[in-house]
Amino acid sequence: MLKILIAEDEPLEQQTIKKLLEKHYAYAADIRVADNGMDAVSMAQLWNADLVLMDIEMPVISGIDAALKIVTQNPRAKLIFITAYDRFEYAVEAVRLRAVDYLLKPVEDEKLVAVVGRTIEELKEQALFYEQVQRMQERQPEVPDASPQDARLEDGRPNSQADSAAGPLTDCKKKTAREGAAAEAACQDRNRLLMQKVADYVEKNYQYDISQEVICDILNMSTGYFSKLFHQCYGVKFIDHLTNVRVEAAKSMLADPTMRSSEIGKRVGYQSSSYFSKIFKQKTGITPSEYRARLDLD
Repeated sequence: MLKILIAEDEPLEQQTIKKLLEKHYAYAADIRVADNGMDAVSMAQLWNADLVLMDIEMPVISGIDAALKIVTQNPRAKLIFITAYDRFEYAVEAVRLRAVDYLLKPVEDEKLVAVVGRTIEELKEQALFYEQVQRMQERQPEVPDASPQDARLEDGRPNSQADSAAGPLTDCKKKTAREGAAAEAACQDRNRLLMQKVADYVEKNYQYDISQEVICDILNMSTGYFSKLFHQCYGVKFIDHLTNVRVEAAKSMLADPTMRSSEIGKRVGYQSSSYFSKIFKQKTGITPSEYRARLDLD
């Protein structure tokens, strides 16, 4: 089951949220609570929480500081901020921490249930991707020892058969070289398959918050090595590939006149409509509205 942590210092608010989520998602998640920022950090790290609903104004340490500690230790953890304070700096920090959403109190039950439900689906897709990667890595071929040992006496002098063994030793080196080349080719094939899995994951889940850090954590790769592999396979940086997929999906949606541009932005992974417009214009040279207008003319 998924693990959901509610970090809220107001007892009534805490229990209200807990009962609401238990009503809708008890079948899918274990739900626990924390009364302050430090307890939230400890529980999230020890319990390995998948999703944290975090109040911002809390005792001991703030929700922002607590969230930073949590995602630093576990990049795959998802955050939803819930606060009574509509402050710009809080919203900025939420974006920086890649929060799923930033909700202002009082939060409508339907909205909170919908946001949590969407995040649960995202976590399930992420877990499925992780399982696929694990299965691929378990099938990784072992790389043979590329440094054959030639026979020597204890005093370090070549034995009496050393000269006559020159031929077999050369054959051994050739065999090892062939095995090494085969292992290298198998490793390259595995890496290509991994990058294909990443691309497939992006195609199916571009509407969610996908970050290179989370992908690298799942693959157990450094960001530098992952970036190199992905660029070798697709000729673009990972973030550019993700953006291209999102923009192409947005183009298709803009053909539907009933969908607002802000709604389309959220459906392709951008919570801010202004940021969606900025990215769309960077990739196409025109705004979403201008693109739609051209479709109408055609």
